[in-house]
Amino acid sequence: MMRPGSIAKALLNACGWLSMLAGICCGAQQDQTPVFTLKVYANLVQVPTLVLDHDREPLRQIDFQRFQVSLDGGKQFAPTHVRMEGEDPLSLAILIDVGGKERSDLVAALSGATAEMAANYLHPQDRVSIYLLSCNLLRTVYQVHPSPELLSTAIEKGLQSPNFAKNSAGASCGTKVFLWGAMTAVVKDMVDATGRRAILVISNGRDDGSAVSWPQLHEYAGLEGVALFGLRDTPATPTGWQTDHVDVFRSLCESTGGIVMTGEKRDLQKRMQRWIDLLRGRYVVEFPRPQALSGGAHDITISIKKDWMAFTTVAGVSVSMPDPKITTDPNYVPSDEGSDIPVGKRRPLRQ
Repeated sequence: MMRPGSIAKALLNACGWLSMLAGICCGAQQDQTPVFTLKVYANLVQVPTLVLDHDREPLRQIDFQRFQVSLDGGKQFAPTHVRMEGEDPLSLAILIDVGGKERSDLVAALSGATAEMAANYLHPQDRVSIYLLSCNLLRTVYQVHPSPELLSTAIEKGLQSPNFAKNSAGASCGTKVFLWGAMTAVVKDMVDATGRRAILVISNGRDDGSAVSWPQLHEYAGLEGVALFGLRDTPATPTGWQTDHVDVFRSLCESTGGIVMTGEKRDLQKRMQRWIDLLRGRYVVEFPRPQALSGGAHDITISIKKDWMAFTTVAGVSVSMPDPKITTDPNYVPSDEGSDIPVGKRRPLRQ
């Protein structure tokens, strides 16, 4: 096959110093070499992985060779590559729970803290959406550039919106907060976002009876690859959002790639900064799509060799399965990549 420079030289030699159009026509008459199209099909699995110590605090950077992966409870294997997430574009959503009988103390400082986060910790390629939750859900901005003024104004005007905390008739819709349903709606709203997706839910984690259960929300967030983080201003108490003494909000976040942070109004900016630091400090664990992988939900476990105290949580990933129309094409060149990756038989239960 000729390089582009060689093709241009051949055209000039064959056609002389003619116009570009004439040269191309002349070359087309003399060179009838067929053109081949190379098709490349991506089969790389990338898993954003948060690794912290047992107190949910950052660890020093981990040797990439210590990572190991298990699929559906199968034999552990080493990923082909591990890297820091770093400056990968982020698609972020901030869900602010201002409902219930008592408003969170964090709400008053959110406008300034969000502007500070945008100014100092986000990049032009990042995108941000903001939602306010009371007895209804209000989206103020969607996938906008991280402009400090735009984001702070979106929060302030949203709280003063005549549609906020009102039903379709314009009357107050009450004090019940359907948190799981609102989080599900935000996940659905992020389906077309192109960056690495994460939601920060500023809430004490109380749900007043959503039609969507928290296990259903957990499954949906995992399928869509959205990491859930929480931020609350009070510790959990055995009422409302706990089931059998289990902190449901914390369990939900820690099983979908995030954690729950606790803060006060005076240190809210530091907590917002920590959220971004945690995202950029994640590890992206890569390996070929296993050939033994079937369609549907699968369990991915990532651990660190010789550190059983390390806390790891992964954001869900979507993996495209081989298209029979492609694999049955006579020109298809099969690959054995991923054939040696073991897959267990322990599939997640449908909720």
